[in-house]
Amino acid sequence: MQRISTAVWPQRFFRVVLAAMLCPLAGAGSPVWGVAVVLAQGSSGQLRGRVELKTPMVDDSRIISKEISALYQKNAPLAPSTYEPLSFVIYLENAPGAPNGQLWTPPAKIAHEVSPPAAQPRLVMDQKSLTFVPHVLPILVGSTVEFPNSDPVYHNVFSFSPAKTFDLGRYPAGRAKAITFDKPGLVKVYCDMHSQMNAFILVLVNPYFTLTDENGNYTLRDIPAGTYKAKAWFARLPEKTVTVTIRPGETTALDFVFP
Repeated sequence: MQRISTAVWPQRFFRVVLAAMLCPLAGAGSPVWGVAVVLAQGSSGQLRGRVELKTPMVDDSRIISKEISALYQKNAPLAPSTYEPLSFVIYLENAPGAPNGQLWTPPAKIAHEVSPPAAQPRLVMDQKSLTFVPHVLPILVGSTVEFPNSDPVYHNVFSFSPAKTFDLGRYPAGRAKAITFDKPGLVKVYCDMHSQMNAFILVLVNPYFTLTDENGNYTLRDIPAGTYKAKAWFARLPEKTVTVTIRPGETTALDFVFP
């Protein structure tokens, strides 16, 4: 069940700058989980809503250690940590973008209305307490993700996913390795030394995406006016798709309910 409605959003005043000028998205060294394109006043709108998961989802891929498996086989109550974290990705499937990882560039006649970022933001998937943090990371194709080891033990990050197959090998606490994701798709990440560790990297072809907060709320800003397919992705369930129209200077509301 989805709900779509529109409401006029108070107009905001954006400064029109030349295409050659750069506008950084985050401070140096600050990890971010979404990318936005800033458009001139009146040419864009917003998408806002909430995602609800009615039934808690057990993350079966984490129930593989001997201790947890024994409990699971006896039908004993599972600890809260065995449930899937509420990490939903909201993204626009057919929004402007480029498959080579570059942010959308408008036609020359309106190029002066856009201020692109100076460089790709720093993206991090840490390893803390034998867990990947964050558990779900949406990124733009062409982005590089760092995998630091913040645990006092060795880790070995790898993936067999078609979108990106890699093996970083063993490395100790305090070290970090990085991978560039050059093809779109879902990348399932694991640790060869700790079978309970897993995470997801969703590689997308345009910058209009975001993660929900702890309450399931989300906002996508500065979307060029138009009609798009809005998608809600969750690791353990089929994603949901809704056609939505973004109007200049307005906020469109869109809620998703799972399963």
